[in-house]
Amino acid sequence: MKKTVYEEIVVAIVEQIDRVIGPVAIVQANTIKGLKVTALGDVDIKGNPVDKIKQLIKAYEVLIGPVAITIAKKGVQKILEKNPNLKIPIVLK
Repeated sequence: MKKTVYEEIVVAIVEQIDRVIGPVAIVQANTIKGLKVTALGDVDIKGNPVDKIKQLIKAYEVLIGPVAITIAKKGVQKILEKNPNLKIPIVLK
């Protein structure tokens, strides 16, 4: 099944953070209520996807510091270029 653009964003962020901190990235993502991520790149978002992405970035920021925002932005750059009018958390702008 094709992923929504928000699911693609979550996968991109998790993959970028995973490159820095390893499998803890997936574990941390799954601590967010309404967000489930697998090592295979499957994503399930329940609730407001923009809010879940914001919570995901915040969780990574708590874990590894402000560099998490830079890493997340790098991960989603191409997706956002293809979807310039997409509603996203302010932290990704």
